[in-house]
Amino acid sequence: MNVFAVEYPGYGIYKGTASEKNVLLDAEAAYNYLLNHLHCKEEDIIIAGRSLGSGPATWLASFTNPGLLVLISPFTSIKGVVKHAFGSTASKLVKERFNNLKRMPSVNCPVFILHGKNDQLIPLEQANQLYGINNK
Repeated sequence: MNVFAVEYPGYGIYKGTASEKNVLLDAEAAYNYLLNHLHCKEEDIIIAGRSLGSGPATWLASFTNPGLLVLISPFTSIKGVVKHAFGSTASKLVKERFNNLKRMPSVNCPVFILHGKNDQLIPLEQANQLYGINNK
């Protein structure tokens, strides 16, 4: 097994700005690198994302054909997390980003979702919503 991990721009040693656009562009570039330079077969690629990483992972799986999508503590969207944590009024102040709820119907590969019952940031219900969409 090989692991190809991608870091967000602006974190760790990776210079840049961590915007939704930049993160998604990097995810796509990494996937294309696996296909075009390392000659990996799509069915052998497992896309995984934890928490914030569930956004780019779901986005990428929504228009590619990996062997599996693994989501750990996924959310419905950033707006959904803000609404849960701070209420409806606060969520109106936040731009919709990483809308996993919208993108999940376009995911055609198998999906494995792992989420704890006592997560203090992202409620289990959000993972259940994503699971429900994927299993219709």
